[in-house]
Amino acid sequence: MVLVGCVSGGTASNVITYLARGDTALSITLTFCSTLLAVAATTPLVVLAGILHNLGGLVCGYALARAFRCPPIVCRTLAIEVGMQNSGLAVALGLKYFSAAAALPGALVSIWHNLSGAILAAWWNRRQSAEKAASSPPGEKPEE
Repeated sequence: MVLVGCVSGGTASNVITYLARGDTALSITLTFCSTLLAVAATTPLVVLAGILHNLGGLVCGYALARAFRCPPIVCRTLAIEVGMQNSGLAVALGLKYFSAAAALPGALVSIWHNLSGAILAAWWNRRQSAEKAASSPPGEKPEE
């Protein structure tokens, strides 16, 4: 019962609100907010472990490629491949062969994987653009 009280509203609440001619936009907003709060309310240790696992994979993948003197493009690729796992598959396997509790880490980490991957990709993209601009001769437009 504690978990039921801690987890977010589901999409069914949005549909029922719509059918009841309630404020659907408010219902969706509340579901979104409660989803974010549910992460903090249910398995903080699991969230921390997932974040550390992801960050460790990103750093180790990049560092290993650098140790083998791979070009930066390969280093970035290996970092992402090692750091980002198929958390959707982890959820599906957890539900099929174990329990909902076994699927929870995959669901929580999925959010973090997508955020950390997008942030890292944006940072690398900006950094590479700045390096290209700095290396091009004055007055010449760098290639895209």
